[in-house]
Amino acid sequence: MQAALAAATGLEFRAAPSSLGAGGGFAACQRWESTAGPVFVKVAPLAREAALEAEAAALRELAAASAVRVPAVLGGRVTYRDGVPIDAPVDAAG
Repeated sequence: MQAALAAATGLEFRAAPSSLGAGGGFAACQRWESTAGPVFVKVAPLAREAALEAEAAALRELAAASAVRVPAVLGGRVTYRDGVPIDAPVDAAG
């Protein structure tokens, strides 16, 4: 997953994340340390992809309004099967 995150964001990541446990609702939350600082990553079943995409879109809209501080969306999704990435469509616009 480290290599997939690097490809999706253009950042370098340390070898393993810290689990955040709670706070992601339907997704597992991880904190990865990168060359640009900590990065929050959500991991969820493929069936929840639409919810993650909607959340990313909402964060982008809130950021564009400049009304409140929100985290930047650094990348898109990476799909895994048996621990191997099978595709990595990305949007690294930040």
